[in-house]
Amino acid sequence: MDVQSLYTSIPHQDGLKALRYFLDQRSNPYPSTDTLLRLAELVLTLNNFSFDSSHFLQTQGVAMGTRMGPSYACLFVGHVEQSLFSAYQGPTPDLYLRYIDDCFGVTSCTHTQLTDFIHFTTNFHPALKYTWTISDISLPFLDLTISIAGDTLLTDIHYKPTDSHSYLDYSSSHPASCKDSIPYSQFLRLRRICSQDEVFHTRSSQMSSFFRERGFPSPTIDEARTRVSSIPRNTALSPHSPTHNKGRVPLVLTFHPTSQRIQQIVLRQFRHLQRDPSTRHIFPSPPLSAFRKDRSLRNSLVNSSLPSRSTPSPGTFPCNRKRCYTCPFTSPIHSFQGPKQSFQVRQRFTCTSSNLIYCIRCSRCQLLYIGETKRRLGDRFAEHLRSVRLNLPDLPVAQHFNSPSHSHTDLSVLGLLHCQSEAQRKLEEQHLILHG
Repeated sequence: MDVQSLYTSIPHQDGLKALRYFLDQRSNPYPSTDTLLRLAELVLTLNNFSFDSSHFLQTQGVAMGTRMGPSYACLFVGHVEQSLFSAYQGPTPDLYLRYIDDCFGVTSCTHTQLTDFIHFTTNFHPALKYTWTISDISLPFLDLTISIAGDTLLTDIHYKPTDSHSYLDYSSSHPASCKDSIPYSQFLRLRRICSQDEVFHTRSSQMSSFFRERGFPSPTIDEARTRVSSIPRNTALSPHSPTHNKGRVPLVLTFHPTSQRIQQIVLRQFRHLQRDPSTRHIFPSPPLSAFRKDRSLRNSLVNSSLPSRSTPSPGTFPCNRKRCYTCPFTSPIHSFQGPKQSFQVRQRFTCTSSNLIYCIRCSRCQLLYIGETKRRLGDRFAEHLRSVRLNLPDLPVAQHFNSPSHSHTDLSVLGLLHCQSEAQRKLEEQHLILHG
C-alpha cells in the first residue's frame, strides 16, 4: 500500500493534533509542547514559493523540502493508524510495516477480508488515499522484492521500470577514491538486500554489467565484488560504529585535478607543524581532507527559476522600507541631459541596490554629481544628505545645496549603472565624469 501525495495532503489541524499527541508522551517535557507546536505551525503556514514571477503561499500540507517534513508526516500517519486499528472490527494483517508513506503487510485472512480492511483504511481519513497491490507470491516494497517461501520471507533487489542505472560516469571529474567506492557500496547494498547467496551472485553479476556500461575499469569492479562476497550477510547487516575525527582540522578544496596535488603537498609537509613545539599542540593530527563539488555545465546552463516575462521598468524607485531617508529623493527618470551628451538609464535601481554608479541631480540648476559605491545606494546617499543638512565644508554636494536659493529639497538621486567589481566602478565613474 502506498499513500498518495502524503506531504501535501496533511491538514494543518489534524497534523498538529497528531504532533501534540506524541509530544505529550515525552519523558522530558522541555521544550514545552506548546512551544514546539507554535514553531511547527510557523513552518507549516509561512511556506511561500515563487513560480513564473508569481508568489504563492502553501495552505495545506507540509513542504517536501523542509527538515521537519518526514517526521511530521510519519507522526500524522501513525496517529491515524492508531485510531484505524482501534476502530476496525474485522481481521487485521498479522504483520504491518510502514516507512513514511509506503506500507507492507502479511496476513493469513481471506482475500475478501483483506480487501475489506484495505477499503476501510483508504476511506478512514479524507486526507489519506491509498494505492495497493495484493499478491500470493511476491511484492515490491521500497527497493526490495519480498516473497514467501514456506514460512520464510525472502528478499531480493527491486528495480523500478524507469530505473536507467545511470551511475556516475567514470570519466567524470571526481576524485578517484569517490568513483572507486561506488561499486563497493552498491555491491554491499546487494549483500544486505539479497537473502540468498545464489541470488546475490546473480545480482552482483548484473550490477557489474551496469558499471562496465558506465566506463568503470574491470579490475575496480572485480575487486569490489570480491571484497563484498567475502563478507557474511549477518556482518553486512550489523551496525558499525562511526569513525570519529574529533580534533582534526578540515581541509576542504574545490575539486580539480590540480587540487589533488595541493592535498598531497599539504599532507606531505604537515610533519613540520607537528615537529614545531609552538604548533604541535594545535595540530596533533593531520588535517581531514575533503573535496567540494566544482561548477559543472549544468550549473551554467540550467536555471532553477523561469525567466521573467516582464522587463522591469528602468529608473530608480523607492525601496519602501520603514525609516528609509532616501526613498523621498529617488527619481524614476531614465533619460537626462549631461554637460556633453544625454544619458539613458537602462537598468532598475532601488535604495537597496549596491555596487553601482549613481548620480545626484539638482532640480533647480540641473547640475550633476557622479559617484560610485560598493554599499547600498540608500546608505551612501544618506551620508550626502547628512553633509547637506550639516553644511559640512569641503564637500561639493554640501556646498552646492547650501548655496543661495538652494536647499536639500532640490536633491534627487538616481542609479546609472550596475557594476561587477570595484575596478569597473572606478573606470565607469571616470568615463562618465570626463565624457558625460
